[in-house]
Amino acid sequence: MILICTKEDIKMEDLLELSGLKLTPCPGEMQIYIANSKVLKDEVMLFKCNESIVQCKVGIKWSLDNYKQINSSIFIGLIDPINSSILKNQIVIPSDLFNINQTELEWGRGMISSSIKIKSSQQKIIRYSVYKSNLDFSYGRIVSLNNNNYSKYIIEELKSLNKFDGINNLCFTINETLTSYEIDTYNILIGDPKEYLSSKKIQLKALFKNLILDY
Repeated sequence: MILICTKEDIKMEDLLELSGLKLTPCPGEMQIYIANSKVLKDEVMLFKCNESIVQCKVGIKWSLDNYKQINSSIFIGLIDPINSSILKNQIVIPSDLFNINQTELEWGRGMISSSIKIKSSQQKIIRYSVYKSNLDFSYGRIVSLNNNNYSKYIIEELKSLNKFDGINNLCFTINETLTSYEIDTYNILIGDPKEYLSSKKIQLKALFKNLILDY
């Protein structure tokens, strides 16, 4: 079984050609479903998380504690570019993940970040699928912030550090939580959300069809 984590505004039902979709008895108002994916040729658990890091952790832990057959995970998310090399409709393969759990006002006293190095084997699997799907890609260093309403000024300040290529506020938490359970996460991130929403669904389906997970 594959755990698929994504935000609510990315429609995975069509991309993965899900059938038999049913809501699990998950706690609270979380949206965690079980289905079969024709594209991935496996049973999947689809966790539609919102922007809450707490909900994200709780949902992943509940899924792994209650469905021991989960043996790998995919996270698909959108990137807010910091580096201008992150192009429209480009797949971004994370090489490193960072988390800055400070307010912007505290950065002046020294920015403190946690980090996760993504295994080269996980990067290669995404790279192969991107190649087979004839999509553009780049590698990137992705940072998560504790603020979902960051300004252009914050992006410019992060850009001046030359340490980060893009922002996704759930990526670090998802990978950190799954790593604590020794579950590999295959991160598929997409540059320029506005362009993605209008024109990338067919190509993304090809990406999933060519994805051969190592589990």
